[in-house]
Amino acid sequence: MRDWPAYALERIRQLIGRPGSGETRAVAEGNPVLTTGALGVLATESMIGEVLCRHVPTAGLAEWRRGTDRNAFGATVSEVSAGDARAVFSTAAGLTMSGQRAVAMVAGDRLAQMHDQLFAAAGRRLPLVIQVANRAMPRQGAAPGTGHEGLHAVADTGAFIAVARNAQHAVDLTLVARRLAELSLTPGVVAMDGGETAFAAQDFFLPDEKPCANFSASRSRRSRGFPKVRTCSSAAGGGTCRVGSAWSAPWRRA
Repeated sequence: MRDWPAYALERIRQLIGRPGSGETRAVAEGNPVLTTGALGVLATESMIGEVLCRHVPTAGLAEWRRGTDRNAFGATVSEVSAGDARAVFSTAAGLTMSGQRAVAMVAGDRLAQMHDQLFAAAGRRLPLVIQVANRAMPRQGAAPGTGHEGLHAVADTGAFIAVARNAQHAVDLTLVARRLAELSLTPGVVAMDGGETAFAAQDFFLPDEKPCANFSASRSRRSRGFPKVRTCSSAAGGGTCRVGSAWSAPWRRA
């Protein structure tokens, strides 16, 4: 008897196309999936992060990730929902300052509202990643479709910006942005077009947990290569001093 679900997936892959034979592929491709770019990024963030900050919680995330609620390092992954974009960013920034790997997921038409928050995060050297699904900003009324006005509005905040052209790029840039943010102590924005990428079904590869762990680095390895600063327990100079990391997040402790 024909496997109808597998047959349907194969037909959809034929319709939306496969990577060309001339394209160079990575050594470790990962797991082939057919889903939206937003879910692909969400799954990738749940492999390397600890807290996902969103407007609304994602139903069935643990079941979608094969019944596990832990990331590639064995830590529990939790979700925090907030009322608006500013609250989502504030929650993620506070968790980052407490030493947790947090990500803020917002819509592109709300990105301009967080200009001052992102500016402050860059000044505080927070290794925070913001995932953005681009949407057109409203003018005299609601504006359907995709727009990049929000990205242009926060271009001067000091955060780096990466724009993905498809779901595979969004997944890959999620890993790159996390490592770059923590190595440079700079917040980063990973953006993808809403209707074309975030909410459209595409055929791409999700990375395995082991390569994610190796690329993102575990907590015990994250302290290597960071500048050392001298801190004193007493401002009067009478206390003892010690040499510590410039950033005291748990994954950067020796």
